Amino acid sequence: MIRYPVNITVSLFLLLLMGCSIPKTPPEVRLAEEQDRSLRRAGAVTYAPEEYRVYRKALSSGRRDVALQESRFRWFRDYGPVESEFRHIIEQGASTLNKIEEEKNMQSGRLDARLALYRERISSLRELTLRINGGQRAREDLMRADLMLSEASFLKARGEYAPANRKVDELSVRLRAAEKIVMPIFGRYTDKRQIFRWRRWVEETIAESRHRSTTAFIVNKSERTLTVYEEGKPVRAYDIGLGSNGSMDKSLAGDNATPEGRYRIIKKMPGSRYFRALLLDYPNAEDRRQFVKAKEEGLIPGKARIGGLIEIHGGGSEGLTRGCVSLENSDMQEIFRIARVGTPVAIVGAVRYENRISTALKGR
Repeated sequence: MIRYPVNITVSLFLLLLMGCSIPKTPPEVRLAEEQDRSLRRAGAVTYAPEEYRVYRKALSSGRRDVALQESRFRWFRDYGPVESEFRHIIEQGASTLNKIEEEKNMQSGRLDARLALYRERISSLRELTLRINGGQRAREDLMRADLMLSEASFLKARGEYAPANRKVDELSVRLRAAEKIVMPIFGRYTDKRQIFRWRRWVEETIAESRHRSTTAFIVNKSERTLTVYEEGKPVRAYDIGLGSNGSMDKSLAGDNATPEGRYRIIKKMPGSRYFRALLLDYPNAEDRRQFVKAKEEGLIPGKARIGGLIEIHGGGSEGLTRGCVSLENSDMQEIFRIARVGTPVAIVGAVRYENRISTALKGR
């Protein structure tokens, strides 16, 4: 039997003991690697770029320290400092994740506010386009904006806040295009000086009816009604249709706007293309004066014509005309019967400050 010296036996024993307790890589290293993947998936680069940069720098340093220990003879590795280092890294990662969640919540809240604002604006503008004539193009822009709003809401629900905000920016362009069309119309029906002028025309026309004991017609664009006055008192109101751009005042031929002012019936036409028709004296002297002024100010093209042949006729109150006032045939029959050549007609946008158009935009 071979006998070893005592010192060799002890050495072999110690080596065996050390072999049973070789230092192992701390689990914090693996946890930090998993945490890094989680931070990337959570959008750390987007929502907490500075915090994530500091975290990645610490993680890279930790990886080098792990590599240094693993390069040593396994019995001489010391993972104590590494373990402490990676615990700190994990704490940094947890703090960064909290920052990401805070930023996401903040962006989500801001995006919710934007979506609510534009949802309200689209709804109000759509309501306005339904109350005016001339809003078809605006409705098309609003339809596209509404689709973009739905897309932005979908992206927001998926947590894709940056693309959602870009989509909201796109829809805002559509909204501005719609507003460019309808806001000038809205402005006319909220302009107190304009409404005062319209109201004066109505009062003068009713006064004439009262003083002369005659019939008078008042066309109210915002209410879309033609009211018959007898001896200064209202006796009947009818629904009407207007020009496709009828909420605006007529300025030139072909604009499809319905003129505004005080007029008279100059001809009764029982055989009109639109059942019956009453021809008005548009353009009168005031219309011609305004037309010349608009040309001089460059508001209309120099080659533009003033237009004419504005009628009150049948054909239906729901359709769009080229500038005339239309009624249902049965109503036109009654109007035609009581109208006379010379009957005064006032066509106005509104007579009240709180009219159907001025109240269309909520919060204005």
